[in-house]
Amino acid sequence: MLHPFEEGASNGDKYVASTYLKDGTNTNVSIKVHKGLATGKMFIVMLYRDANENQVLDFVFGDDRNVMDTAVFEGSTMIGHAIPAP
Repeated sequence: MLHPFEEGASNGDKYVASTYLKDGTNTNVSIKVHKGLATGKMFIVMLYRDANENQVLDFVFGDDRNVMDTAVFEGSTMIGHAIPAP
């Protein structure tokens, strides 16, 4: 999933693109951007677990902070990287 930057920080309440990845190694992954990602604009690439295994991103908030498909963590660190759009 790609979260946009707004006012200098990532906005985890929105996303501009996502794609489903199978378990294991994935190469040559294409992600269709829905809106708002101009060249050079910063965004966060994050991994989410498909909690209900329907191969669809369920970005529906269950409470004020968490969505149905959960963010992936390594220990206590959320897996995400800030990079500029090509």
